[in-house]
Amino acid sequence: MSLLGLSEEPFSRQQEILSTMPVEELVKKTFQVVSALPAVDRIFLPKAHGIFCISDPEDLSIPGKTWCKTMILGDSKDDGLVMGLGILAAGRVASIPATFPAHFEKSFLSDPEDLALIKQHYQIDANTPSNQAFDTLLQMSSDIGFLAPTHYLAAGFPGPSYVYHFNYRNPWDGMWGGKVSHILDVAVALGNYNLNGLDEHGANTSGEMQDAFINFANGEEPWAPFQEIASGPMRVFGDRKAKMVTTLADAQRYPELFDLLENVGWSKWWTAISNYL
Repeated sequence: MSLLGLSEEPFSRQQEILSTMPVEELVKKTFQVVSALPAVDRIFLPKAHGIFCISDPEDLSIPGKTWCKTMILGDSKDDGLVMGLGILAAGRVASIPATFPAHFEKSFLSDPEDLALIKQHYQIDANTPSNQAFDTLLQMSSDIGFLAPTHYLAAGFPGPSYVYHFNYRNPWDGMWGGKVSHILDVAVALGNYNLNGLDEHGANTSGEMQDAFINFANGEEPWAPFQEIASGPMRVFGDRKAKMVTTLADAQRYPELFDLLENVGWSKWWTAISNYL
């Protein structure tokens, strides 16, 4: 509360102020006090691992690959929204059309062909409206920071893995209303908003996720296990009725993402994104 100047206020007053404070102001005052990064604890995560370790089922240097027998993992379509909090907090949205292209050109100075491939799908230049540029940057962050690692990790897991893609749109007002925002899949799956916030479609999606996750927790297959990057199979939640798909396009994801990554390389691309964010 000290960061917000509310330490001396009574609890009821703190609640009142927090409930009416614009989210942009809250982010600016509190963001990145504690870095939102993986904790290298020398036990569960003994070191920072690269994408090749994650995606190789024979590389068992991550301890969990030996004791964890099966897992569910997935992404939300707009997971990358959470990566934009730093830009919002610093008031950098207006500068993206000028600064982001310059940053990427410097990052890919020795690989102009890779940069050209990226620009074909994620177009940001000096003439791009700032909000559109921000949306494109966040979509890139979703694809490279969440979608790709989901498939790489599933492919590199020695046991059965079950991948889902979540597409139910945030029903609440605010800057992320209508987006498939980060951790929304968790909120929907837990069912706490089924009678207070979610529409009928959202409540049905919640029930579908709960059924699948409870089956998994009881040792049953929640759906067909993942077999191959980009083709799954994958479970899609939030597109009306849950369904199985075998293409990224049917999951409402960029269908050529992994072909692009094959040429550009995940580590180099993600390093360029994260250094900018």
